[in-house]
Amino acid sequence: MALALMISLGAVRAMARARTSPHPRRPTSAIVTQGPFRFSRNPLYLSLMLIFGGVTVLTDAVTLL
Repeated sequence: MALALMISLGAVRAMARARTSPHPRRPTSAIVTQGPFRFSRNPLYLSLMLIFGGVTVLTDAVTLL
C-alpha cells in the first residue's frame, strides 16, 4: 500500500507539472510522459488496484481476489 501511495503521489505531481487535471472526466491539456507515466499508461488506476490488493490481504478477505 505504501508503493501505491508513492505511485499516486508521483503521478499527481507529474500531472501538476504538466498543468493538466488528474480528474479523468476533465479534458486533457497535455500528455504526460514523465514520472510514473514512463512505466504505466495510467498509474493512478494501478495505485488503486494496489491499495485494493493491500486491503484484501490486511483484512484476510481472500474471496475478493
